[in-house]
Amino acid sequence: MIHDATNQFDFSSLHLGSPTALAGGSFYTKLNYTVKDEPLYVYTPTCLTKGVSKGYLDFLFTSANPNFIQWMNALEERVQTLLFEKKDQWFVGDDMELEDIQNAFIPLVKVKGDQYMVRGILQGKHFKETIQVYNENEVPIPITDIQENSKIISILDIAGIKFNQKCFQVMIHVRQIMVLKKDTFTNCLIKHKVKEKPEVKIDVLETITLKTPNEVYRTALEKARAMEEEAERAKSIAEELRITYDLEE
Repeated sequence: MIHDATNQFDFSSLHLGSPTALAGGSFYTKLNYTVKDEPLYVYTPTCLTKGVSKGYLDFLFTSANPNFIQWMNALEERVQTLLFEKKDQWFVGDDMELEDIQNAFIPLVKVKGDQYMVRGILQGKHFKETIQVYNENEVPIPITDIQENSKIISILDIAGIKFNQKCFQVMIHVRQIMVLKKDTFTNCLIKHKVKEKPEVKIDVLETITLKTPNEVYRTALEKARAMEEEAERAKSIAEELRITYDLEE
């Protein structure tokens, strides 16, 4: 099961496996989930990366990812508590306090300016699996396609805790990565175009001839005379109808 980093996650279901000895005096304890000892897989939100470096991949988050950052901090607190509960069985001496573990604990989230960095292991002595990398179309791509400031989503395996007399470190393995396309709108795509005025070709315009005042007067006079004649004809027809049908005026 792959979990989302939300406040609904049951941290009380986490427990530690029996420690095994490593070279150099260190020990390793597996972090298990539920009584079935399931691995702890979690999705990252969309984030940037510093690129692949020496078997590691640094994930860069911002204040826009509060749920994931809070989840990682809560995980760190839970792991510290689990280690403290094992102090009598795993550590020499009876004077160890929770604060001692906290002070020797390598933070899961490192704050750098306005960025929050989480480091994931791509490959190492105890983790030699090939990382699966895909593009947005779920097509496999080489890990070399991951560059500085690549936008990615990943599945992390919170595998366990490596510890010695000096420090405690949560081992985070990267299981899968999806490389996303860069935003189309990172640059201004608006092109301002000056609206061109239509060209007026004077040589194709029709010539407009204005009438003289005398011509205007004569035209109006002719129209008036025509209307007067029409009125006389209408009056004559009306008079004939009156006489024919003996109508009163």
